[in-house]
Amino acid sequence: MSARAVFVVSTGRTGTQFLARTVEGWGARSHHEPGPWWLRHLSNAHASGAVSEARAVRLLHRVRDEALAVDEPWFEASCLDHGLVGPLLTAFPEATVVQVVRHPVGYVRSAQDWGAYRFGGRPLNLLPYRRLAPPQFDRWNVAERARWVGQDQFERLAWAWAAMNRAMRTQGEGSDRFRTARFEDLTDAERGPAELGRLAADLGLSVAPDGLAAAVQKRVNASQPKAGDWTPAQWARLEELTASEAAEYGYELTPP
Repeated sequence: MSARAVFVVSTGRTGTQFLARTVEGWGARSHHEPGPWWLRHLSNAHASGAVSEARAVRLLHRVRDEALAVDEPWFEASCLDHGLVGPLLTAFPEATVVQVVRHPVGYVRSAQDWGAYRFGGRPLNLLPYRRLAPPQFDRWNVAERARWVGQDQFERLAWAWAAMNRAMRTQGEGSDRFRTARFEDLTDAERGPAELGRLAADLGLSVAPDGLAAAVQKRVNASQPKAGDWTPAQWARLEELTASEAAEYGYELTPP
């Protein structure tokens, strides 16, 4: 039987390093983006329909069976696995998968600083399926390819936020071993300890209330847009691209 395991999946910029460090302090085997590197490509390929669930499950067994055979809790927080929620649930029946979602405004602002999807600064993005992109869903749609090439960093991040979160949410729907947690709740002084406590319980760990409260004191990835950072046209585009998916998590889009 596999060890208890929790896989935290996300778009990135959602405090996964914070979660991995916190759980490590509880005594579990805890890892931030443990890889291998090609999991990112597998994740995006599966999310866009290029790799079947059966094949993804076989590859996940190859990279995690040895670790999960050890009778100690395993915790993994990674944006590399966002497109593998279904295969993770299928491959590891003892595992829980938690989607951590962040308000699209906070995500796009933070990710702009980080530089993802920026062609000039990220030549590795040219590798197949390194980043999720609309043309991957319809490879022969020339218009879609041209539209994607012409978009800027802001638009690409807004699209990616919605696409990645939709993939996680829809793959996990219906499973009692899948749930969603909001980044803002995890880092909130009142709601955070309860959310962290659920992670501890998933791993079969007992953590004192004061230990849970202390972990939430640190604020992580708190970038927020300031008035004037984005134009009215950008705010309108953000709403167009993300509002529908944002509503699934109780988020509203309000320009500053």
